[in-house]
Order: sequence, then structure tokens, then C-alpha cells
Amino acid sequence: MSIPRVLAGIALLFLAILVAIVLYLQFADLNRYRPAIETRVSELLGRDFKLAGPMQLSLLPAPSLELGEISLANADWGSEPLMAEVGYAAARVNLWSLINGPIQVESVQLRDVNLLLESNAEGESNLDMGSGEDAAPEPSSAESDDGGGLPLMVHLVEISNITLTQRAPEQEDQIVRIDELMLKPNDSGMLGLTGAGEVLKQKLVLNGEIGPREQLEALEAVDFTLAASLGPLELQTEGSIADLEDLTGTMLTAVISSADVADVIELAGLSLPISGPLQLKADVSQTDDGGQLQIEGDIDKIHTRAELELDGQNLAIDATVSPLDQIGALFEVADLPAEALAIKGELSFGDDAIELQELVARVSDA
Repeated sequence: MSIPRVLAGIALLFLAILVAIVLYLQFADLNRYRPAIETRVSELLGRDFKLAGPMQLSLLPAPSLELGEISLANADWGSEPLMAEVGYAAARVNLWSLINGPIQVESVQLRDVNLLLESNAEGESNLDMGSGEDAAPEPSSAESDDGGGLPLMVHLVEISNITLTQRAPEQEDQIVRIDELMLKPNDSGMLGLTGAGEVLKQKLVLNGEIGPREQLEALEAVDFTLAASLGPLELQTEGSIADLEDLTGTMLTAVISSADVADVIELAGLSLPISGPLQLKADVSQTDDGGQLQIEGDIDKIHTRAELELDGQNLAIDATVSPLDQIGALFEVADLPAEALAIKGELSFGDDAIELQELVARVSDA
């Protein structure tokens, strides 16, 4: 028998084995492996792990996995028996992208999730888990740096009914709820973001986009916009990034506003005698040599302006706030002039210290 025929026979044998594996995984009932999977994950995490719902794996026409009714036990000292519950999770990947990259995740779905993060009086966190097995070594920089753009691209994300609770002794629970969050391509070739939920009992709404998708995948220049509201606070931001790999060429404009800053102060859990409309605008630019931040803000009758410029290890500060008499009135301090307070300075950042090079404060001619 000739060598070409032997090689052809070996190739056909490997192909037949591969087809058999694919067909088995395509049509096999994964539920028979449920006890083994639960046992192995429980051993790795040191917590009881359960897969009570259906398990479905499909390889054709695109690899996909669906799981339901997942749960992870809480720490022994926890206030609830379960740390995490997931009603449904699914992911679908483009088959060809697994071969030639980057990996194209066609869709991710996650819904009906409850996650409890808590600590006890001794400072232990329920995130501390594991069976003590040796962790896999982290890849070296040479192994992890492929230099080929974004290693993974997600085309569609659908998240709904997610609740995150943070709990600590003698403190009120901090709850974040996501009613819906979606990331998907839009008609303009961008990735659109929409979302709604509640943070610290305040309504949250998100709406934005980033792209174009092809440039995002290649870590090239992209544009982005985001509009968000959290209770009394409104945020509008837009900008561009020239190079996603190191974030050089970043240009960003953000505007934060509120009908009454007192509502924002209360939301932050502070107590300050300040009220009135809030308008704050920030312009950020970043280059290879450094960055610049310009801020203009108004709170009722008080105006602030600040410019910070970072050049290497040096930070220059130039700021004014006016008028002083209005600021004094907020804190019941009388006899301040109706003038602006101007501050200029320069800081130098070393390896183990921050050096104040210069600081000048000026009110009128003083």
C-alpha cells in the first residue's frame, strides 16, 4: 500500500472520529452528566452548586449553550442560604470565528438573577471561596498579548430582572436592580445600549451607542454617546477615542445637571446647606504626552472654573470660584467680599512622593 493511501486513510479516520464526536455532542443528553458537573464545580468553589434546570448544548449550525435554574450556596455564616441564583443563561458563538478569530459571540442572554454580596462582623466576605486547589498560572505577557485587536466581539446582549444586594452588619442593604439592559447593533452600524433599572431606590435610565463596530473590533478610532439619568441627576456625554488599545486621542465632553443640587447631596448621603440648580460641564482630552481637564460649573449663583493639565509627571492647576460672599452665605460666614477666589499651583509626582512646586491664592489684589 502506498504512503499517500495510508495518509489518506488516516485523515479519513480522524475525520470520521471528529464527525462522530460532533454528532454525539449535538444529540447527546447532557442531563446525564449533571451530577458530575455539580460535584466538580462544588469542589472547585467549596460551595454547593446546583443545576436544577434544563441543559442544552448544540454545535451546529453555531455552538450554543443553554442553562436554567442555577444556584450557588452562600457562606456558612451568611444571612441567606443562597449567594447566587440564575433563572436562565444562554450564549451562542459563531462557529467559524472559533477557527480564524476573533471570537464572535452572536448572543448572550441572562435573566432572573439574584446575587447577594455580604460581609460579616469579622470582615469576611462571601466572595472568599475555593477548595484550596492550586490555581492555574496566569499567562505571561508574551502568551496573552496577541496584538490582533479585540479578542472577543459580542453582537447582542439581553439582560433582564437582575438584582444585586450588598449587605453588611448594622447597615442598610444597598440594592441595584436591572430591569432590562440590551446591547445590539443598530441601523447606523454602531452598537446601541439601552437600559433601565433602579440604584439605591432611584430610577436609572441608560441610552447610548459606540462604534462603528468594525473599528471597535480592530481597536481603532470609535465615537460614543451616552445619556443617563439617576433620580434627580442627568448625564449627557459624547466623545471619541483615536486608539482603543492605549486610549490615546481621547476627547470627551460630559454635562451633569440637576434641578436642585440639594436632591443630589441627599442622594449621596451628605448634609450641606446648598440648594439651587446644578450645571457642570467637563471637557477631557488625552494625548501621548499628557491630558487636560476643563470644568465649568454653576450651582445657583455660584460659578466655578478649573483647568488641570498633566504633562508627564507634572500637574498644573488653575481654578476660580466666585463670588465669595455667596459661598460664605451658604455656611453662615459674613463679611466676605463679592470677589472671585483664584488658585494656581503645580504638583510633581515622584515614585514615592507628591511635591508641591507652587501654590498661589488670590482675591482681588490680596
